[in-house]
Amino acid sequence: MRKRGFIPDEVTVLSILQACSYSGLFEVGIHLFRNMESKFKIKPAIEHYSCMVDLLGRSGSSSKAMEFIKESAFSESPLLWRTLINTSNQQGDVNISTLASKYLLDLVPDDAGSYILISNMYTRGGMFSDAAKVRTLMNNRRMKKDAGCSWVEIENKVHRFFASGKDHQESMEIYKKLDELSCLMKEKSHPDIAYLQTWDI
Repeated sequence: MRKRGFIPDEVTVLSILQACSYSGLFEVGIHLFRNMESKFKIKPAIEHYSCMVDLLGRSGSSSKAMEFIKESAFSESPLLWRTLINTSNQQGDVNISTLASKYLLDLVPDDAGSYILISNMYTRGGMFSDAAKVRTLMNNRRMKKDAGCSWVEIENKVHRFFASGKDHQESMEIYKKLDELSCLMKEKSHPDIAYLQTWDI
């Protein structure tokens, strides 16, 4: 983009940070985040911070991710703490995910989604009694999580999609196309991702 005279915007930077996180290009992502304001005049938003928490967690630095949140302007954002719980849980860091869950519940004590996230965290870590306590606490408070959904507008008509839902009138065609795209991406994945580490961004 820079060679062709395009100036990256905040969405472009976010996409590259996510790609770095998912691809294991942690140093490239950290470098980009640190320089996005000076190089591109883009002030990091909460989404960029969330991506960095994910990146640090995936790199095996969950404790650094926690310090990163505490030192950020968004230290009281439930989004960052949820991200830390997810990523530290994926890395098997039960201590950090447990600490993060306490911060999260202090911030949003009445959010059903947070209780489910924490219950799943305990279950994944084999801490079934703790998971049951969280679910019991949630039930005692009569909390219920609304089903998450995505939507897209095509020709002035809104199509809603729920996770794993099959109630859309074209769901069979949609899942078939998703399978085709998934296979295509696996076949066409870039053979040499290492060259990205030489980028000057």
